[in-house]
Amino acid sequence: MDRDDPPAGTGGSEPADLNVPRLEGVADIVSGLAQRMQRYSEEFGALLEMDIRDPEARATAAARASCLSHEIAAEVETAEAADAATRASLAGWGMDSTDELTRALTNALRTIAHEVQLMSERLHRPPEGEPDAASE
Repeated sequence: MDRDDPPAGTGGSEPADLNVPRLEGVADIVSGLAQRMQRYSEEFGALLEMDIRDPEARATAAARASCLSHEIAAEVETAEAADAATRASLAGWGMDSTDELTRALTNALRTIAHEVQLMSERLHRPPEGEPDAASE
């Protein structure tokens, strides 16, 4: 194979078709997602360590869990958009691959979002053994 030949499996597309600026933008998005995911994991861990037997602490934890759930849902949308942009850039070069890192981050964000949502729902219910204010 000549050095100027396109990589195998690219369908003969020219390397110039690869949208490098878009891929660099996706790399920035992935890097930002990874950093924010670390923060979300730490905040989730802090929520798990709170003493929710105290009504005020429970209300604070419930509010923070709700906010965190919404923030992470927005991040999932960003990660999905980054994955779509990566696929579009690679497809333009005839490649059939996707960004595995973006997919892994998206799946991890979905998992964290699910766990935070469950925590939020649990925190919004009265503690076990206490009457539900709505049922009184």
